[in-house]
This record gives sequence, C-alpha cells and structure tokens, in this order.
Amino acid sequence: MDRKALTTELEYARKTVEDACGVRVTAFRAPDFSIVRRNLWALEVLAEAGFEIDSSIFPMSMGRYGIPGWEIGPHRVALPGGREILEVPVAVATLGGMRVPVAGGGYFRLLPGSLLDMALRSVLASGRPAILYCHPYEFSPEEMDEFRGQVGPAFRLTQGIGRSSFIRRVHHLLANLPFGRFDDVMAPWRADPAANGRAVVGMGR
Repeated sequence: MDRKALTTELEYARKTVEDACGVRVTAFRAPDFSIVRRNLWALEVLAEAGFEIDSSIFPMSMGRYGIPGWEIGPHRVALPGGREILEVPVAVATLGGMRVPVAGGGYFRLLPGSLLDMALRSVLASGRPAILYCHPYEFSPEEMDEFRGQVGPAFRLTQGIGRSSFIRRVHHLLANLPFGRFDDVMAPWRADPAANGRAVVGMGR
C-alpha cells in the first residue's frame, strides 16, 4: 500500500466509524502491527490525516512484525514538516532484562495467570500505561469446533489454545487491576508525554 492508498483507506474507515458512533476518531492501530521500520512513512500520513495517536508499532521483533529496540512507553515521534504523533505501544513487560509480550493474542492467553498479573503490574509500576487488546473471536471458545474439518490442526491449535479460560482471565484482571478507557488513560500523555500520571490499564474498544 502506498501513501495515496493509505490516505484513501484512512478517510473511508474513519468516516465509517465516526458515522456509526458519533465520536471523532483521533487514534489508530494498523492491522497486525504492520507499521514496521520500512514503512514508518505511514506515521506521516496518519498525522497529515489528523490522527493524534498511533498504537501500531510493536516494540520488539516478532518475526513478521515489530521493531526491535523501539521505545516501550508512550512517546512523541517527530515527523517531517514539523508534525508529530503520539506513539503508544501495547504492553510489553521487561523481565530479567528481556522484553516479554503480554498485551493480547496468544501471549495473553498462554502465559500463566500469575505471570501475566505480575507482568502487567510491573508495567504499571514503571509508570507506563498497560495497553491491552483482544479479538472478538477470543470470547467464543467453541468457534474452532464450528469449523472442524475446514481448518488445519495447526491453525486450530494456535487460534484455539487458551480460549476456554480467556473470559475468566479477563474477569480476573478487571477485578484486580485498575482499568480505564483508552482516551481517558491517554489524556495526561496527550497533554504531556513525560507526565507520570495515575497508572491504569488502557483497553481499546
């Protein structure tokens, strides 16, 4: 996708969401964390289109996505032409000097509950918001059974594992950690990205 195609896609997607919910859209996340080092120009397109926040850069290498060594906390990215955008990576914990993905997907489902809880608390203790994400299908533990015979065993394993306890895990976190809406959680960072505001977990809707 080039700049023109991305601009067109952004305009259409944002109008669709804004028309549906009646709220101005100012934040963006690329599918599959697909903003990587070779297409960082996408941040320029986002800023030009009026987006104020991006959460598309995964701050460690995960093979097909991610940028190793990228800043793990909210920070402003200076762009050509004097523009800037607030980049807000999803939660990555630092355990034993290593970065550990804990924000969602298979990592969220597979980590032992006690380790996930400890990792998220360590993110909050560092003064960073622990930004999480989830997929609608993860709330349907029987989905893979509905497609039995239509998908291979490897896909069934990677997409189905951990789903039986997913809802229970979310309930546990909601009961034991301070959660907030993404826009509310990011408010102090939008005003001052160096602000060490009240540490809460941000969940995109």
